[in-house]
Amino acid sequence: KSVMLFSIGLFMHIIGITLIAGGSLGGLLLENHIWKSLPEAPEKVRALGPLMLKYPVIIQAGTLLMLVSGLIMLGSLGWGVASQGWFIIKMLLVVALVLNGIWVAKPNAARLRLLIARLTDGDPVAAEIARVKRNLTIFHISEMTMLVVVYLLAVFRF
Repeated sequence: KSVMLFSIGLFMHIIGITLIAGGSLGGLLLENHIWKSLPEAPEKVRALGPLMLKYPVIIQAGTLLMLVSGLIMLGSLGWGVASQGWFIIKMLLVVALVLNGIWVAKPNAARLRLLIARLTDGDPVAAEIARVKRNLTIFHISEMTMLVVVYLLAVFRF
């Protein structure tokens, strides 16, 4: 029974991590499109605002699935893994991923949507947009780095 429960948890866990990585990658690709299109067609970029709101939902669903499935796997193993170094580091990274999304990505994405609206109204917001772009670039680099380490820890457990 515990082997089957662990396998189900592991399957769900991999899906959760993949949703997080896929949502992050999708958001990155959308932002790259925004940065390329913004100088020539800010009104078209403004229409992408609702799509920008979808990627965090995918990431949050993946995070929730990853946490629930992680508890299933821990329960099936008798919670012994929770004291191992690789697991503690992985959990700290998961918390850092969530906080990175809340403290960096969410406010900067909201700011970007507002700045794009102001830009289409003719306001000079180039310097503010550049700051948001820098913050989101730092976010994506740190997010992808942490995700790769989470994947490595999940697979190799070192």
